[in-house]
Amino acid sequence: MIKMKIIFQIILLIILSIGCNSIKKIESKEEIILDKNGILALYPPTYHCVRFNPDWIVKNDVESIIEREYLDGRNGKIHLVTILDYNSNGYLEFKHSGLSYPIDDSPNKNDIFSRWEYNTEVLDSFVLHNYRIVRFHDENGKMNKPDTLSLSKNKFNTKMASKFVDQENQVISIYEYDKFKRLVSEKNRKGEIRYRIVYHPNNKIEVIKFSRWHNKEFSSWITLDKKGRIIQNFDESNKMTHEFKYDDSGRMIEDKHWFEGKEPNYHTYEYKMKNSR
Repeated sequence: MIKMKIIFQIILLIILSIGCNSIKKIESKEEIILDKNGILALYPPTYHCVRFNPDWIVKNDVESIIEREYLDGRNGKIHLVTILDYNSNGYLEFKHSGLSYPIDDSPNKNDIFSRWEYNTEVLDSFVLHNYRIVRFHDENGKMNKPDTLSLSKNKFNTKMASKFVDQENQVISIYEYDKFKRLVSEKNRKGEIRYRIVYHPNNKIEVIKFSRWHNKEFSSWITLDKKGRIIQNFDESNKMTHEFKYDDSGRMIEDKHWFEGKEPNYHTYEYKMKNSR
């Protein structure tokens, strides 16, 4: 009788142990969901796979963002200042880049390098961003007359469309989603994959792109914090890491980035709200 009791207790301990281990495994695979209302949105076409979220810009009445670049450490001299001006729909309207005054870190209008001009157009489920750059300097310094370069256009799929068709009714891009309605790939009209997205457990998102330069695929690894905000991106193709820092109100205030084995550079961000003057 005593032996049977001991055997029963041993079996019970084994069952409890297995149960606890199962719970731990389930907890370890808990998936953190990307916050679609956060300031940074996932956008694979960019080199670091993120952009400012237009919905966040509108919700927080942001008029402009001032970006300051430090090349000699966080406490070094400011190298470049860029002002990003947004329209009422949260999309870029102008971008001015120039040197900074040493007194107040504001852009020096006498030394503006370039002005980017953006035109926003809505086509079905997409927002199209046409842009051009007006340059004010060449390799020898100031130009006698600024020149204008028309650049390509960005397209933003805002309503989970399955394909993008241009005004000539030509299919340009094809989009695929998983059962959770998350974007998993974009293909061109030939069915060739531009990028794939894999949503891993434990706060990781993998963006896979094909490099024509290296003739093989590389991954960018996006890391989320517990709130679903993007806090890091590591790009396998160039061994560059970006770390994003937030303030208590959820604004991204610093982008620290570096190549493997190199000293980091810093970009800081200041936000100007509408009617804040």
